[in-house]
Amino acid sequence: MMKVLQAVIALLLLSACSNDSILEGVSENSSRDAKLEDAYLALDGRDYDAAISELAPMYNTTGLDPRIGRLLASAYMGKAGIDATLMMENVSGVSTATSFDVVASMIDSEYVTVNEDERYLDGNATAGITEEGDYTYEIDLMGTLNKAREILLAMDQRGLATADDRIQLGIASAAHFIMVVGNQTAIALNRTLDSYNPDARIYGDVPVPINTGAYGYYRTSQSVDRKYSWSRVDAGDFGDSASSGVPSSFQEDLSCVNDAVVAFNEAFSSSNDLENALDSFLRSALGLGPDVMITDELISEYGSGGIFAYVNRLANQ
Repeated sequence: MMKVLQAVIALLLLSACSNDSILEGVSENSSRDAKLEDAYLALDGRDYDAAISELAPMYNTTGLDPRIGRLLASAYMGKAGIDATLMMENVSGVSTATSFDVVASMIDSEYVTVNEDERYLDGNATAGITEEGDYTYEIDLMGTLNKAREILLAMDQRGLATADDRIQLGIASAAHFIMVVGNQTAIALNRTLDSYNPDARIYGDVPVPINTGAYGYYRTSQSVDRKYSWSRVDAGDFGDSASSGVPSSFQEDLSCVNDAVVAFNEAFSSSNDLENALDSFLRSALGLGPDVMITDELISEYGSGGIFAYVNRLANQ
């Protein structure tokens, strides 16, 4: 069973493997076939920009082709630095206490820095913002990852998503949730943004925490090196601008994670480590025990107070 799951995730998230069936039904001599094959080879070689340049012009939400959608979503996830094979290396024996670090381990790119047991994302790259506050940075990790989510969500809403697609959407959404929560925390800790002088503000100045070690450092920094003050972080930092009755990005992410857990149950006859990791991550975020049934209504009640409590749990581990 584990080998089957590893094969599924490796295909979805761009390990070096091949799958001729992804091109079935397309004429070998057609321009479309050639572009799809070129895109797949680019993905196989982790040249995500090349894959995106081939696929994005062919992607159409009106007449959505799931083959193109799957490849393009995978390309965006790869460009955002998502590698689920890294998570697969750590899922054995996952618990609620360790689930955040296990799931966050799939975030890996040149924009990740490690300091002993702390892991961070570059603040500018995470939000695509320059130090001056312009959204023109060389990469926007959250925005790039969200493009993958939007494609997979569109497939799901049109009834085109397979169980594998829903699992991929759940994985992308878990990574997006981690990035957004970490980015909001970093913004709250950034003292330069308090300045009345716009020229004194340094956007992206605080690295984005992506593991419990990083959150723990920020919590204790005030008494250790006085560089950051955890008291600056409060529930208001995790508000969402969604309209009334519309799910927040946090709620949407966790709903997709929950749907991925359901998809695992539908696709496999017994539980497995990856399913358990996503389920534990979801329960950890919501502050729920293992016996509580997670419903859409329950997730819809998850707001800024719940996220703030979660962040504090991470910082105190």
